[in-house]
Amino acid sequence: MNTKTTFKSLVAIALLGISLNSSAQFESYGSNLVVNGGFEDATTAPWVKNVNTARETAAERVIFGAVCIRFTGVTAFSNIYQFVKVEHGARYEFGFTARIQDAVGPAGSPSTNRSIGMYLKDKVGTEGVTLASTAAITTSTNTTEKFEYLNEANYDSIMVTVSKNNGIGYADSIYVRKMIFTSVVNNSAINLKLYPKSQNTFTIVSDKPLKGVEIFSMSGVCIARKEVSGLQTTLSMTGEKAGVYIVRATLENGFTGVMKYMLR
Repeated sequence: MNTKTTFKSLVAIALLGISLNSSAQFESYGSNLVVNGGFEDATTAPWVKNVNTARETAAERVIFGAVCIRFTGVTAFSNIYQFVKVEHGARYEFGFTARIQDAVGPAGSPSTNRSIGMYLKDKVGTEGVTLASTAAITTSTNTTEKFEYLNEANYDSIMVTVSKNNGIGYADSIYVRKMIFTSVVNNSAINLKLYPKSQNTFTIVSDKPLKGVEIFSMSGVCIARKEVSGLQTTLSMTGEKAGVYIVRATLENGFTGVMKYMLR
């Protein structure tokens, strides 16, 4: 009996591998969830900021366009933040461009033991938990940093903040964008196979040790996530609607295999 045609099963449409940091598996889409992330409006609204911040308009000091945000107070903490709405189980890319230096001035001015970073938190204040963060920027040259965040805790909104502890910081082009699967790029670095096991389960087999597996809808929502140890794992699609899904398997060596499947 041909099990692939006689029961509800996952049938491979494509079996492709990509590197962990490849952008080909996702494409950011839609508008930036951050309002006024480039500070080109007449005010800094809706950002909440402390006294050690100001709109920077000097042409030799701005990063992009005509305005950026400046964090003042060489020995003082300063930050800005706002809340954005997010979807349960969705994955987001967030990032910004910034520099940090010892004194007010153009890019390239000296910087000594200073840093500026972007963070996603669950709430305001010291009790707030950091959900994700970019790498800290420690250079006086304009630098772009970005990172990914999976809303597996199902927050309805998250706090987006940029802050520095010392020095003079400049920041611009702050964004948070939902990510969806759009395409995958062939890469022969890894080999993954899928075998239907029962009406609602399937097994993934790898030639290299697995670390974890995620299942996404085509809208980018993560519907299942599993930590794995070994060369294979079995997952269930019980209760899910028929349609196309994306399975992303992360290996211990840092590579990721992306498989596009149809649940019939």
